[in-house]
Amino acid sequence: MRNGGWLVTAAEALEAEVDLTVQQVAELTSLSTDAVRRAIARGELEALMLCNRIRVEPAAFRRWKVLGRSGPSWTARRCWTAGVTAGDPFGRV
Repeated sequence: MRNGGWLVTAAEALEAEVDLTVQQVAELTSLSTDAVRRAIARGELEALMLCNRIRVEPAAFRRWKVLGRSGPSWTARRCWTAGVTAGDPFGRV
């Protein structure tokens, strides 16, 4: 990302409280840009649209990372959305 003529890394942008690009969020999380865009589309990661460009505020990025760590496990989320208890992912009683 260019900022005043200087190339800024994702970590520098986050530290400087500069809005992040999808590419920078992907770099910081080791995810693909498609995965980041899907998180935005699902509403998990808040993003802004500025001049037809997607930007993520550092505070929104930090919230997303914290919520991702403290949320239920993948199995529990999958079972909950399927209407099955988390104790048995196959729905057996």
